[in-house]
Amino acid sequence: MIQFTSPAITLTVRGATWDGTERVWVSIRQQAGGIEDGIDIEDATVDVSGASPVVTFRLTQEQTSALSLGTALLQVNWVTSDGDRGATDIASVNVSRNLLDEVKAYAEPDEEVSNG
Repeated sequence: MIQFTSPAITLTVRGATWDGTERVWVSIRQQAGGIEDGIDIEDATVDVSGASPVVTFRLTQEQTSALSLGTALLQVNWVTSDGDRGATDIASVNVSRNLLDEVKAYAEPDEEVSNG
């Protein structure tokens, strides 16, 4: 994952069946200076038509810019209509920097941008 981008992320959740799943969310966590910080994606789309559920979501530039360089932990969680809860194993993803200064500014068209 690269800072200051808006990636579309697709996760295939093998070994899970989501019959009756009511809610799915994705948690991304990092720990820096003894403080855990993170992002919770609650508007992911879920496709259960195949052999394994597929979760798709997009991060905003603001979300990726808030991630620190290094490792982030990612987990998919769900709740069924019966109240059963499930979660995937925790995966590690690398957060790397973006070399283009132009993408690091958030400006509306015709608005002056400063990377000061």
